[in-house]
Amino acid sequence: MIEPFALTPPDGNGSRFTAFRAIVEAFYRWKWGRGCPWDGGEARQLTLLLKADPTLSIQDFRVFLYNYGCSEDITPGERPRSFLPRIHNYSVTPLDRFRRDPNATIASAQTQRARRNHSAFEQARVNRELPQDPTRNLPAKRIEPRRDRALGDGLGPVFGGSD
Repeated sequence: MIEPFALTPPDGNGSRFTAFRAIVEAFYRWKWGRGCPWDGGEARQLTLLLKADPTLSIQDFRVFLYNYGCSEDITPGERPRSFLPRIHNYSVTPLDRFRRDPNATIASAQTQRARRNHSAFEQARVNRELPQDPTRNLPAKRIEPRRDRALGDGLGPVFGGSD
């Protein structure tokens, strides 16, 4: 009896590849309501993903795809060959439109100022605890006042008016 011919990835891990492909196709139908385009580009990216992470479970992969589907940074109808190489970016949480964690704290000018003030006060406390040694003080620096830099010093008025 002749077995039916089936294409499998080069590593011979056909059942794992087929299971992950079915999940990608189901995700595509869930997210965009249409069949998933599939050709050699998608197959190659899925093969590379499975080779790069041989311990990746189907449950974890589903979480990655769900987080990807709930993210704001995706292009509608994006092909699997485009999102599979970066699917690990969605392993923890969905990402915002800037591909960042939406729950991450973003430093504003006020928080940065508070952090710098705190650091300065902490440094002042440390400096206050150091032993005072007058020989380590810097000599007083002589500060020269700025000269008057009026243009044409000593020249008469530009317009010939009388004073």
